[in-house]
Amino acid sequence: MAGDDDAPVDTVFQLAVPSASQGDAHLKLLAALSRKLIHADFRAQIKAATTPEQVIELIGSTINQTLEV
Repeated sequence: MAGDDDAPVDTVFQLAVPSASQGDAHLKLLAALSRKLIHADFRAQIKAATTPEQVIELIGSTINQTLEV
């Protein structure tokens, strides 16, 4: 699979929200993650993670910062 620039895609994220949730919290979370992914250092941290837990921690801190706003 390749992106618009024909470079191979190496990172994919999935955002799951409960069907019972209401409001736009999922959009806020997606926006926050998108803003973080713009930064090469954050992408490097994600790619350097060696366990799923490390990735969850990195993304979790982004989500927590978003929910506190």
